[in-house]
Amino acid sequence: MVVAQKMNHTAIIFAAGKGVRLRPHTNTIPKCMLKVNGKTLIEYQVEACKQAGITEIIVIVGYKGEKIKRLLKDTVRYVWNNKFAETQTLYSLHLTQKLCQGLPVIHIDGDNYFEPLLIKKIIANPSQNVLLMEFRNKLDKEATKAVIQNKRLRYVSKDIPLDRASGESTGILKLSASLSSKLYEQARKSARQKRYELHVHDGLNQLLTNNVVRTMPCNESYWLEIDFKKDLARARTIASKPLGVIFAASLGKKMNIKHKNYLKFDRLKLTTTGMTQNEISFKNQHSRTRKVIYTLEKNQVG
Repeated sequence: MVVAQKMNHTAIIFAAGKGVRLRPHTNTIPKCMLKVNGKTLIEYQVEACKQAGITEIIVIVGYKGEKIKRLLKDTVRYVWNNKFAETQTLYSLHLTQKLCQGLPVIHIDGDNYFEPLLIKKIIANPSQNVLLMEFRNKLDKEATKAVIQNKRLRYVSKDIPLDRASGESTGILKLSASLSSKLYEQARKSARQKRYELHVHDGLNQLLTNNVVRTMPCNESYWLEIDFKKDLARARTIASKPLGVIFAASLGKKMNIKHKNYLKFDRLKLTTTGMTQNEISFKNQHSRTRKVIYTLEKNQVG
């Protein structure tokens, strides 16, 4: 049984996006209001937070945000991103700073469908800063990938080559008050520079050299990002199965090639060129990612 730590985390749910790739399903509703087994994604997320003991939940709304407010009413607090059509999640995070500055937080993407127990597990994890990872899924260029060394997060990006990725980032992220404050500074900087295309992980990457973020696998718990119609269909299939069947299927996948890659990366020395130097400007974040050179030396971790 997982028991959540007694810590007052605030949950931030990113739900401002348009969900263009899921049209026509999202023509009249935001992506987080897609239904799985008769309940919307965001209802599952809010319930998972409450089951984990989180009482303060902030939902960032934008596209069709009024429908989210009608659904959830006063069970959560709302922050409006009126620039949802031209901004990404780092800007959305910036808008929550007045409410969350100086607080430990849990980030959740509004298009996630996952076993509610995962929120309890990440809170109960003894590390203050933790990114939940999925190692069972087959990676593709659309996945937000991560490089991990010794269970420490080193870099997160969609641009990481598939053969260099340790696994897929779920976007479910626990941050201490201290690291969250540093991330807000990155968000504020990007908003001032009008770097609206940046994601939360772009800001986080700037902090990983001097701040430790651990990783935690989903293991037998299910997690899906709903980006495409096939993802929605898969989520609905999972919802229709008994938990025992899902658990058995997860055990069968636990040691697939991507999970083995995770273990292999744990035993290699990782050197990144142009990735861990703070002096590289924040403005060049994306071009820098494309120029990353990974040098993997087959040294045993002693």
